[in-house]
Amino acid sequence: MTNQTLSYNEAKEIVGSFSKTTKMPGFSIGISAELCGVGSKLRKIKGSVCADCYALKGMYRMPSVKKAHAIREAGISHPRWVEAFVVMLNHHTSFAVPYFRWHDAGDIRSVEHFSKICEIAVMSPHIRHWIPTRENKIISEYVRLGGLIPDNLCVRLSSPMVDQAPVKTVAYNTSTVHTDDDWSGKECQAYRTSKDGKIMAREIYLDLTKEDKKEYDFGYCGECRDCWNKDVPNVSYLKH
Repeated sequence: MTNQTLSYNEAKEIVGSFSKTTKMPGFSIGISAELCGVGSKLRKIKGSVCADCYALKGMYRMPSVKKAHAIREAGISHPRWVEAFVVMLNHHTSFAVPYFRWHDAGDIRSVEHFSKICEIAVMSPHIRHWIPTRENKIISEYVRLGGLIPDNLCVRLSSPMVDQAPVKTVAYNTSTVHTDDDWSGKECQAYRTSKDGKIMAREIYLDLTKEDKKEYDFGYCGECRDCWNKDVPNVSYLKH
């Protein structure tokens, strides 16, 4: 293969497609949650954040989604994956807000994989990247080997258990999952934020029936970008 600049279509052949949810700014990419390292172990533990993994249910079971995950997974080992990914990012952020979420399904596979993600962030300084992960050992090994985490990449290490305190770290940001009024840091308000950006008071939301919640169509980020913000040490998500 030559070093000629990749076209968008050539890049897409390598990377696969991005995902776009109307409830979140920018684009994202997912890979199979069935292949998660730490997550596959946590799924077997009652009370863990992976015990009821959403990325193994519903639309994620559809053959078309599984095929898309397989294409994206294979692309990671391609010698021009980093270059192709940046081409894809530059194409999509020409008409979208400059935010990108890594792994709406799946997780970091290896030190090499994470190193490539960091390289992509360096090559797209105009984009803010957010990557939630349970792969603490992979991140730690990357740093031990001298790897640097770019300023525009927010790594959030997830606590493995529901209602558990944030992972103890001074180098990265964190995230937790809570079930009651006791949480650390900033609570994600998407679960009570409607499409028009209005945020319902928590006490009112908790009194709603399931039918009421569906009618309000919650789940939007609105103007919030805390997950991408390194100045927010911990973001906690209400367990649904």
